[in-house]
Amino acid sequence: MNDPPSSLRRFLADLKRRRVFRVAVVYAVVAFVVWQAAEIAVPGLNLPDWVLTLVILLTVLGFPIAVVLAWALEVTPEGVRRTEPARAEPTAAPSIAPPAVVHAVERKSIAVLPFADMSSERDQEYFCDGVAEQLLIALAQLPGLRVAARTSSFAFRGKDVGIREIGQELNVATVLEGSVRRSGDRLRVTAQLVKAEDGYHLWSQTYERELADVFAIQDEISRSIVDRLRPTLVGVAGRELVKASTRNIEAYDHYLQGRYSWHRRYKVGLETALTHFQKAIELDPEFALPYAGIADSYTVLGLYGYLPPEEARSEARAAAVRALELDDGLSEAHASLGNIHLWYTWEWATAEKEYARAIELNPGNVGVRCWYALLCAAQGRFAEAFDHAAAARRLDPLSTYVVAISGSLNLYAGEVEGAIRGLEEVLEKEPEQLFAVYMLGLAYSAASRHDDAANMAERAVSLSNRSSFYLGILAGTYARAGRDAEAMAVLDELTARMTSEYVSPLCLAWGYVALGEKKRGLDLLARAIVEQNPYLYWIHQDRWWDPIRSELRFAELAKQVGSGVMKRASAGGTSHD
Repeated sequence: MNDPPSSLRRFLADLKRRRVFRVAVVYAVVAFVVWQAAEIAVPGLNLPDWVLTLVILLTVLGFPIAVVLAWALEVTPEGVRRTEPARAEPTAAPSIAPPAVVHAVERKSIAVLPFADMSSERDQEYFCDGVAEQLLIALAQLPGLRVAARTSSFAFRGKDVGIREIGQELNVATVLEGSVRRSGDRLRVTAQLVKAEDGYHLWSQTYERELADVFAIQDEISRSIVDRLRPTLVGVAGRELVKASTRNIEAYDHYLQGRYSWHRRYKVGLETALTHFQKAIELDPEFALPYAGIADSYTVLGLYGYLPPEEARSEARAAAVRALELDDGLSEAHASLGNIHLWYTWEWATAEKEYARAIELNPGNVGVRCWYALLCAAQGRFAEAFDHAAAARRLDPLSTYVVAISGSLNLYAGEVEGAIRGLEEVLEKEPEQLFAVYMLGLAYSAASRHDDAANMAERAVSLSNRSSFYLGILAGTYARAGRDAEAMAVLDELTARMTSEYVSPLCLAWGYVALGEKKRGLDLLARAIVEQNPYLYWIHQDRWWDPIRSELRFAELAKQVGSGVMKRASAGGTSHD
């Protein structure tokens, strides 16, 4: 027998939850008793026959009224009140994509939307984003307040979506929206706090100040929100929510432009970001945030092979250490240092301490939770890895990056089909999400869908402007598909490029191992380990090395990467939400 449609199941469940069935049964029993009593009483009291008819009619007419009241109202110790709507029914979902709403909306929750640029030239989007992001970071530090992460909140930029729908998508009770108008040294910021359920304006304010007062404005807005939510928040009285991180507004402006470019990533975006971060430091050498930005930029440039690992590691570490010297309470800098220890020095216990500290300082730091998940997975601690990924998803439900990270966890945990489903979902929403393209290619290859894997690898090469990292992935993918001539052509290109630019030996190792040239592949892998190539942090779980994993030399090389590694995940893992 077929199951009833989900909508019918939800309706029947609602009837039960609202006690409609119980009221209907009780009403019917009471009505039957009244009818029996009326049949006896009417003749005994010499009442006309129409009285019995009236009693029956009234009880019949009262039945739908009782049912409607049961649906709409409930009796509680506090009195009669309207019945709350049901929570969204959990449904089956891909292994890495839990439902967007899995809990009732928390009363203490907020999303900060990107502020609109009202400047005459419409060239201040980066500044507006910076104002909104600083507010988001400040609010995320308040105990008991859940703040939707940047990626999810900013996903509604330029879209004609109502506040109520935004609240439902992000599972928040309140939404902060606003606008910024910048003209010379003058700043006009308008902000309003809106109740998501009904669009009711809880608070609104307009600030007209000098540009130098931007931090004071952000602090005032944060405090006003706290005042509105104070009955549900504790421990925030008198607390400075937004610190003036620099007194040089031009330096702050360059920092915001740097982060704006950073969020657009990859080589062009990262180089632009570095230029702005470095300019900010020239203007204010005591400004900590740009140092964290520099550390992040060099870390990624090295991770994807744009710079030699030694250069990337040295520059990134120096910047992260300097940021913490200036401000040890900077979550971003602790996260940066954690990444360096994870990917470049393979000091994983130290990386874990830095990640934990970064989360303590800013519980809303989604990136840290993703990287912490990768650290756990590299060690084979998959249960913990999926817990961190789930926490990131709760904070940032619309982030394709978070879903792609979860996809990589599923792949290396052995749940290949779950990884494929989730990564395909990412690319349906964001076709040029490079990390997801790359990971889906690996997942297809693991599933022996070699043509699909090659298509993804070719796509990654194109999106990355023929990065040597992705060319190495392409060579290995071609070799796995039995397309040896094409694999050798890519390896020849990489070898030729070594004369004019940095190309990691790891990129060639992938191809030669897949072609069955074990000794050559092991020699290249040994060189990559000496260089401390950051991508080798996956070596204990990475399927690329399966053809040589049983080799004694491989085992000795792998021991040099990281510590605290548990047994490798089995080939047939279990999917996780």
